[in-house]
Amino acid sequence: MPVPLPGSTLPSWAPGVDDVAALIAQRTLTADGSVVGTFTAVTVPTDAQVALLIGQVTGDVLAAVGTIPTSPVDLTADARAVAALGAASLVEASFFADDDNAFERLDQRYREALARLARAAGEVATDGTITPEGVLALPQYSFPAVAAAVGVPASGVRVTTLTDPW
Repeated sequence: MPVPLPGSTLPSWAPGVDDVAALIAQRTLTADGSVVGTFTAVTVPTDAQVALLIGQVTGDVLAAVGTIPTSPVDLTADARAVAALGAASLVEASFFADDDNAFERLDQRYREALARLARAAGEVATDGTITPEGVLALPQYSFPAVAAAVGVPASGVRVTTLTDPW
């Protein structure tokens, strides 16, 4: 679990060091070059160093998205995944600056995922309902009004053809 920055607490959806390590397992190296699959006190970077980066990225996610909705759509798993991507890109930039390609790939994935999360969170209104203009919105139908407008009897079904759109 990440270590919060002094004077702050991390949200429940914040990723752990294992979440970040799952994205960049080849960076979980010990001094002898062994890959251990997670960040620990003996890896470079250490678990505490990665936890600080997680705290920074979690703050960035909150600043970009605001409150992470949990109802009617729970986006906490998405927020955790986005923050893990961001932390992984910071690990690359901070500790492995010689590999620009890895950082650029992770950073692009992070930015795209953050934008999608912000869009999805923006589609959830403050009262917990989904806003009608969002891509997560449920369809709204008005069959009787449409039927009356085109002259279809309320009890009947009209079959259309390409030459007869109504």
